[in-house]
Amino acid sequence: MLGSTSGIGRAIAIALADAGADVIVHGKNSLDSAEAVSGEVRRRSSRSIVLMGDLTDRSAGDRLVEDAWNTWGGIDAWLQVAGPTS
Repeated sequence: MLGSTSGIGRAIAIALADAGADVIVHGKNSLDSAEAVSGEVRRRSSRSIVLMGDLTDRSAGDRLVEDAWNTWGGIDAWLQVAGPTS
């Protein structure tokens, strides 16, 4: 899941965890926020990790996809949620 450190992205990450999904929390700038969401996911008995990266950088995006794929041996769903950049 991309863009899941606040707002709608955070709410979707939590809802997925409540449904039993493992969740990769992505953030661009706020590692603390990403870790907080990941902790909320784990408290719901779901696995969660944090991957950080600036998706305006193509190589960072490629790396994020590869890391996400390798985390648990595949990706079942990919949600990309982005809020305002300012």
